[in-house]
Amino acid sequence: MTEAHVIVIHVEDLTVTVTYTDIHRARTKFFMGMFDGRDVHWSPLAEKSAQILGEDSQFLLVTGRHTAKGPAQLDDFLEFLGSRLVFIIDWNKARKALCNFISNEAAISLLAWAARHDLGHRAFLELGGAELIYEAVRSGGAGHVPYGQRLDAVLGPKDTSEFLKYTLRVASEGRAQGRSIRLLKDEVEARLVSQFESVEQSLLIIIGRHLGLSRMMAGLILDAIRDGTSSKKLADQARRLEHKADALTLDARGLAARLSEPGKSVGTVAESSENANDALEEAAFLLSLLPTVEAGYHKLAPLAALAEIIVESTANMIRAVEASHNLPDGLQADVTDALRAIDAVLGGERQADEAVRHAMAAFLSDGRDARSLFLKIEIGRALETATDHLAHAALALRHRVLGEFQA
Repeated sequence: MTEAHVIVIHVEDLTVTVTYTDIHRARTKFFMGMFDGRDVHWSPLAEKSAQILGEDSQFLLVTGRHTAKGPAQLDDFLEFLGSRLVFIIDWNKARKALCNFISNEAAISLLAWAARHDLGHRAFLELGGAELIYEAVRSGGAGHVPYGQRLDAVLGPKDTSEFLKYTLRVASEGRAQGRSIRLLKDEVEARLVSQFESVEQSLLIIIGRHLGLSRMMAGLILDAIRDGTSSKKLADQARRLEHKADALTLDARGLAARLSEPGKSVGTVAESSENANDALEEAAFLLSLLPTVEAGYHKLAPLAALAEIIVESTANMIRAVEASHNLPDGLQADVTDALRAIDAVLGGERQADEAVRHAMAAFLSDGRDARSLFLKIEIGRALETATDHLAHAALALRHRVLGEFQA
């Protein structure tokens, strides 16, 4: 489209010389990159000027040379060279369209990927280019992409690139096969919806793993109470589990940040699960501080019922999260399983309220040492606090489950 964008091809015997000029450095490198592995030797990029180009008279010039081993190889190279020219047509227009959703570097890499797979970007532009994606976001991504936020900030750079690769492939192959434009747009929209679901499902997987660590920690606390032991080993084990849980929480927050309503409720599940884990670690630490004489089972028995509730509640939350992960498949049984497990967690929170009061009453009636009394009451409170956070997580998950069911 400009007088500086020219390609000249000379063939002499078995040698092909390609002279290419362009005003865009990125497009020039893109053109050269399409011949990687084709034994083409390029000259250094040279900056030239020509008065015919007007005020901006600068352009780039590069020369590539390929020598074939025989006539058949020469024909093969020329055929390949000819097939690459289509990827230069409207290259800059396609790059600008993609830059609405990903970085410039990612857009260029995406166009290079398309060229390697013989997927022309012209079909993408014919379907609307950037407007094709915006229409899919308006129809299938409503509530997921905050106004003014770029798509890769919501889905993440990797998932956004995968979605755009799919879009380029569907557009190119679909137009070549004569499929209707409406059908191709519907396929792009359906893929975008599945991308949002995959972010949420990845978040649920992380939450399930996080709750698994809490379940292990609650089990250690229950075993210590039943065995009538209190040791630094328990605190160390709980601290290691909490550090693993913290790492998962960071991953969960990164995924949750990409979600808007209605997916934000899943982010609340992650945060509340983290708070429950912190409360359990606090209980383990306090338990390890008890003097050995005060750690016998008969001294800690009132806490056993509370610890058992915690173990059961974390297990029920894991079951609820696992069932929720399958909701996009549309199975009524998964909805029922999730709601039943959530109800059990909420019931556990009410039971914990009674259990902690019973424990406090028992400790106060037999309290002789103020230090031990304080520790045992604080252990009870920490355990009960964990059930509060689990109940908060369960309510947030219930909101998501019902929202999915109603949708």
